[in-house]
Amino acid sequence: MLPSPLRMPTKILVLLLALGACRATSAEGDGPAGRPGEPLEFERLMIGSVYGVGSGFESDGLSFQVEAFGDGLGNAEVASSAAPQAGSSKSLRLAHASLRCADGAAMGLEFDYVDNGAGVAIEVGGERRSAADLIALDGATLGAVAIAVSESSTAGVRRGHMILKGKIEGFAIGGTDLLLEDLRLAR
Repeated sequence: MLPSPLRMPTKILVLLLALGACRATSAEGDGPAGRPGEPLEFERLMIGSVYGVGSGFESDGLSFQVEAFGDGLGNAEVASSAAPQAGSSKSLRLAHASLRCADGAAMGLEFDYVDNGAGVAIEVGGERRSAADLIALDGATLGAVAIAVSESSTAGVRRGHMILKGKIEGFAIGGTDLLLEDLRLAR
């Protein structure tokens, strides 16, 4: 039988109240994966849709443009997320394409990715950084935006998480064969 709250020692009661407050704060400020920021739901995009270079779409109150990246014919494809417990049930596959968003301002951006090919780039506020893969951008700074990347590789497939912290006024993410999931903006 558990003791009633009135009989518990004060230190234990204070600890339980603090844990409850932390859980409540976390539940309000973080998404389903416990990450800060608003998940981009891509609510207006249908799974299976393909957007070629020059196409645009609007979702989550933002405007996106698909641009060419590298030598191939580029497109962005909307797929079902491999991790539906994340913020969005949709992911975006960039094939020789960049996804550009010039709208609004945010104080951070983060996303999960699967990098299946060579060549990637990030652009923030007009400053661009290219690399052979996203992990090479770990520790880089674009303007006042710091980039942190963690990555693991299994059977040659690189999976990771990228965080951009700082004032972001427009961004672009490009890759040869790059899958983006659980994109979040801290507005």
